[in-house]
Amino acid sequence: MFFPRKEEWLLEWLVQRLGEKGDGSAAARCNPKFWGMLLKLLRASSHNSVTTILKKHSFLQAVGKTLSEGKALPATVAGDGLEDDENATDIDGGESYHTPREEPTSVESSVTEEGFSVADEKVEASLLRLLPGVYNVLSRLQEQSSSGVGRDSRVVAVLRGTPEFGAQILGSYFEACLVLLEAGKTVSEDWTRSILNVWKSCIWGNPNSKKASSLSFPASDRY
Repeated sequence: MFFPRKEEWLLEWLVQRLGEKGDGSAAARCNPKFWGMLLKLLRASSHNSVTTILKKHSFLQAVGKTLSEGKALPATVAGDGLEDDENATDIDGGESYHTPREEPTSVESSVTEEGFSVADEKVEASLLRLLPGVYNVLSRLQEQSSSGVGRDSRVVAVLRGTPEFGAQILGSYFEACLVLLEAGKTVSEDWTRSILNVWKSCIWGNPNSKKASSLSFPASDRY
Protein backbone atom coordinates (compact mmCIF):
# COMPACT_ATOMS: atom_id res chain seq x y z
CA MET A 1 0.00 0.00 0.00
CA PHE A 2 1.33 3.43 -0.90
CA PHE A 3 2.02 5.48 2.20
CA PRO A 4 3.39 8.92 1.33
CA ARG A 5 5.69 10.56 3.88
CA LYS A 6 5.41 7.58 6.20
CA GLU A 7 8.66 8.55 7.93
CA GLU A 8 7.28 11.95 8.94
CA TRP A 9 4.04 10.36 10.14
CA LEU A 10 5.91 7.81 12.23
CA LEU A 11 8.29 10.46 13.54
CA GLU A 12 5.44 12.63 14.80
CA TRP A 13 3.66 9.65 16.35
CA LEU A 14 6.82 8.54 18.14
CA VAL A 15 7.84 11.98 19.44
CA GLN A 16 4.31 12.61 20.66
CA ARG A 17 4.28 9.19 22.34
CA LEU A 18 7.58 9.86 24.09
CA GLY A 19 6.24 13.09 25.56
CA GLU A 20 2.96 11.77 26.92
CA LYS A 21 2.14 11.03 30.56
CA GLY A 22 1.38 7.58 31.90
CA ASP A 23 3.16 4.31 32.61
CA GLY A 24 3.06 3.22 28.97
CA SER A 25 4.87 6.33 27.78
CA ALA A 26 7.38 6.08 30.63
CA ALA A 27 8.15 2.53 29.51
CA ALA A 28 8.53 3.74 25.93
CA ARG A 29 10.95 6.51 26.93
CA CYS A 30 13.09 4.02 28.84
CA ASN A 31 13.09 1.49 26.00
CA PRO A 32 16.33 1.80 23.98
CA LYS A 33 14.57 0.41 20.89
CA PHE A 34 12.37 3.50 20.77
CA TRP A 35 15.43 5.73 20.71
CA GLY A 36 17.02 3.61 18.01
CA MET A 37 13.84 3.88 15.96
CA LEU A 38 13.77 7.64 16.55
CA LEU A 39 17.32 7.97 15.22
CA LYS A 40 16.43 6.10 12.04
CA LEU A 41 13.35 8.27 11.52
CA LEU A 42 15.41 11.44 12.02
CA ARG A 43 17.78 10.26 9.30
CA ALA A 44 14.97 9.32 6.93
CA SER A 45 12.84 12.48 7.36
CA SER A 46 13.36 15.89 5.80
CA HIS A 47 15.18 18.48 7.90
CA ASN A 48 12.19 20.84 7.87
CA SER A 49 9.84 18.11 9.07
CA VAL A 50 12.23 17.10 11.84
CA THR A 51 12.58 20.58 13.29
CA THR A 52 8.85 21.31 13.01
CA ILE A 53 7.81 18.06 14.71
CA LEU A 54 10.39 18.19 17.49
CA LYS A 55 9.57 21.79 18.37
CA LYS A 56 5.81 21.19 18.18
CA HIS A 57 5.98 18.34 20.70
CA SER A 58 8.62 19.86 23.04
CA PHE A 59 11.20 17.17 22.38
CA LEU A 60 13.62 18.39 25.05
CA GLN A 61 10.93 17.72 27.67
CA ALA A 62 10.92 14.07 26.57
CA VAL A 63 14.70 13.94 26.98
CA GLY A 64 14.41 15.32 30.51
CA LYS A 65 11.70 12.84 31.45
CA THR A 66 13.73 9.97 30.00
CA LEU A 67 16.79 10.75 32.09
CA SER A 68 14.73 11.39 35.22
CA GLU A 69 12.89 8.08 34.87
CA GLY A 70 15.83 6.15 33.45
CA LYS A 71 17.93 6.50 36.58
CA ALA A 72 15.52 4.00 38.21
CA LEU A 73 16.57 1.34 35.69
CA PRO A 74 19.21 -1.27 36.50
CA ALA A 75 22.69 -0.57 35.20
CA THR A 76 22.60 -3.70 33.05
CA VAL A 77 20.30 -6.58 32.15
CA ALA A 78 20.97 -10.02 30.72
CA GLY A 79 22.17 -9.79 27.14
CA ASP A 80 23.68 -6.31 27.33
CA GLY A 81 26.45 -5.90 24.80
CA LEU A 82 24.96 -8.50 22.44
CA GLU A 83 22.67 -6.11 20.57
CA ASP A 84 23.31 -3.07 18.44
CA ASP A 85 22.51 0.25 20.12
CA GLU A 86 20.53 1.18 17.01
CA ASN A 87 18.35 -1.93 16.99
CA ALA A 88 15.20 -0.31 15.69
CA THR A 89 13.03 -1.96 13.08
CA ASP A 90 14.07 -1.14 9.54
CA ILE A 91 11.58 1.32 8.06
CA ASP A 92 11.63 -0.40 4.68
CA GLY A 93 12.06 -3.93 5.98
CA GLY A 94 8.38 -4.78 5.94
CA GLU A 95 8.11 -5.21 9.70
CA SER A 96 5.63 -3.21 11.72
CA TYR A 97 6.37 -0.76 14.50
CA HIS A 98 4.72 -1.40 17.81
CA THR A 99 4.53 0.10 21.26
CA PRO A 100 6.21 -2.02 23.96
CA ARG A 101 3.62 -3.95 25.93
CA GLU A 102 2.22 -1.94 28.81
CA GLU A 103 2.60 -4.19 31.84
CA PRO A 104 0.31 -4.13 34.90
CA THR A 105 1.41 -1.63 37.48
CA SER A 106 0.77 -4.05 40.34
CA VAL A 107 4.24 -5.57 40.05
CA GLU A 108 6.99 -4.34 42.31
CA SER A 109 8.54 -1.33 40.66
CA SER A 110 10.80 1.65 41.08
CA VAL A 111 8.91 4.93 41.32
CA THR A 112 10.37 8.11 39.90
CA GLU A 113 9.90 11.68 41.10
CA GLU A 114 7.33 12.22 38.31
CA GLY A 115 5.10 9.50 39.76
CA PHE A 116 5.66 7.07 36.89
CA SER A 117 6.58 3.47 37.63
CA VAL A 118 9.24 1.59 35.73
CA ALA A 119 9.11 -2.12 36.52
CA ASP A 120 12.67 -3.44 36.30
CA GLU A 121 11.37 -7.02 36.03
CA LYS A 122 9.17 -6.18 33.07
CA VAL A 123 11.00 -3.51 31.07
CA GLU A 124 13.86 -5.05 29.09
CA ALA A 125 15.93 -1.91 29.36
CA SER A 126 19.04 -0.80 31.18
CA LEU A 127 21.06 2.37 31.54
CA LEU A 128 23.87 0.72 29.60
CA ARG A 129 21.51 0.50 26.62
CA LEU A 130 19.44 3.63 27.20
CA LEU A 131 22.15 6.28 27.53
CA PRO A 132 23.84 5.47 24.18
CA GLY A 133 20.43 5.61 22.50
CA VAL A 134 19.68 9.07 23.90
CA TYR A 135 23.21 10.21 23.05
CA ASN A 136 22.93 9.07 19.42
CA VAL A 137 19.77 11.13 18.93
CA LEU A 138 21.15 14.23 20.67
CA SER A 139 24.42 13.94 18.78
CA ARG A 140 22.55 13.79 15.47
CA LEU A 141 20.61 16.96 16.30
CA GLN A 142 23.65 18.78 17.65
CA GLU A 143 25.58 18.02 14.47
CA GLN A 144 22.71 19.44 12.42
CA SER A 145 22.54 22.55 14.59
CA SER A 146 26.14 23.43 13.76
CA SER A 147 26.49 22.07 10.22
CA GLY A 148 27.03 24.33 7.26
CA VAL A 149 27.53 28.06 7.64
CA GLY A 150 26.59 29.23 11.13
CA ARG A 151 24.12 27.61 13.49
CA ASP A 152 20.69 26.33 12.46
CA SER A 153 18.44 28.33 14.75
CA ARG A 154 15.54 25.90 14.29
CA VAL A 155 17.48 22.96 15.71
CA VAL A 156 19.05 25.15 18.39
CA ALA A 157 15.52 26.09 19.52
CA VAL A 158 14.57 22.42 19.79
CA LEU A 159 17.46 21.82 22.21
CA ARG A 160 16.89 24.93 24.32
CA GLY A 161 14.98 25.11 27.59
CA THR A 162 15.06 27.15 30.77
CA PRO A 163 18.27 27.22 32.87
CA GLU A 164 16.42 25.31 35.59
CA PHE A 165 15.38 22.59 33.17
CA GLY A 166 18.91 22.36 31.80
CA ALA A 167 20.19 21.84 35.34
CA GLN A 168 17.55 19.16 35.91
CA ILE A 169 18.67 17.28 32.79
CA LEU A 170 22.30 17.52 33.84
CA GLY A 171 21.55 16.34 37.38
CA SER A 172 19.48 13.37 36.21
CA TYR A 173 22.23 12.38 33.79
CA PHE A 174 24.91 12.41 36.49
CA GLU A 175 22.67 10.35 38.79
CA ALA A 176 22.29 7.80 35.99
CA CYS A 177 26.07 7.80 35.49
CA LEU A 178 26.55 7.08 39.18
CA VAL A 179 24.40 3.96 38.86
CA LEU A 180 26.63 2.75 36.01
CA LEU A 181 29.87 3.57 37.80
CA GLU A 182 28.76 1.81 40.96
CA ALA A 183 28.11 -1.26 38.81
CA GLY A 184 31.66 -1.08 37.47
CA LYS A 185 30.65 0.16 34.01
CA THR A 186 32.27 2.88 31.92
CA VAL A 187 30.65 6.24 31.16
CA SER A 188 31.51 7.59 27.75
CA GLU A 189 33.04 11.05 27.50
CA ASP A 190 30.93 11.59 24.37
CA TRP A 191 27.69 11.04 26.30
CA THR A 192 28.74 13.58 28.90
CA ARG A 193 29.82 16.16 26.33
CA SER A 194 26.47 15.88 24.55
CA ILE A 195 24.48 16.44 27.77
CA LEU A 196 26.75 19.33 28.75
CA ASN A 197 26.02 20.92 25.37
CA VAL A 198 22.29 20.64 26.07
CA TRP A 199 22.82 22.29 29.46
CA LYS A 200 24.89 25.07 27.89
CA SER A 201 22.20 25.74 25.29
CA CYS A 202 19.69 26.14 28.12
CA ILE A 203 21.79 28.67 30.03
CA TRP A 204 23.07 30.53 26.95
CA GLY A 205 22.36 34.24 27.28
CA ASN A 206 21.60 34.04 30.99
CA PRO A 207 23.97 36.55 32.68
CA ASN A 208 23.85 34.66 35.96
CA SER A 209 25.11 31.55 34.23
CA LYS A 210 27.88 33.12 32.15
CA LYS A 211 30.68 31.84 34.35
CA ALA A 212 29.19 28.37 34.64
CA SER A 213 28.91 28.00 30.87
CA SER A 214 32.65 28.48 30.50
CA LEU A 215 33.49 25.50 32.68
CA SER A 216 35.77 22.95 31.09
CA PHE A 217 35.96 19.28 31.96
CA PRO A 218 39.09 17.15 31.61
CA ALA A 219 39.05 14.53 28.89
CA SER A 220 38.47 11.11 30.36
CA ASP A 221 36.63 7.88 29.62
CA ARG A 222 35.26 7.71 33.19
CA TYR A 223 33.62 10.24 35.48
